[in-house]
Amino acid sequence: MKPTRIVSIIFFSLFFFLITTSNIVLAGPVVDPGGPGSSSGFTNPLGSVTKIELFLQNIINWLLGLVGLLALLALIWGGIMYVVSLGDDNRVQHAKKIIFWAIVGLIVIALSYTIIIELTEMLQIFTP
Repeated sequence: MKPTRIVSIIFFSLFFFLITTSNIVLAGPVVDPGGPGSSSGFTNPLGSVTKIELFLQNIINWLLGLVGLLALLALIWGGIMYVVSLGDDNRVQHAKKIIFWAIVGLIVIALSYTIIIELTEMLQIFTP
């Protein structure tokens, strides 16, 4: 079996393990916001968010975090490919491209987060 195939199997196994165990850890009891004895019985699926602006801000933050995580994983993957390239020029060049574009992605994500924060402060969109 090729070393890159072994590394990819290990990477995806670890990724699957982290994804499946995070749901178990993050699970918690459902609490009725009305308190004990309330007649509603329904909980707000958005949590404490009552305005659309806060909901959009949460979505943007969540998406930027997800994309940042993917870029970081690409950077790690490129580093692993660089290490296991065993001096093969084609594989080294491929790993360098992955690392380069992962770093570009991280820079773009950081800049987009900064632009969003500055625009919202300038336009006073997400003020509570």
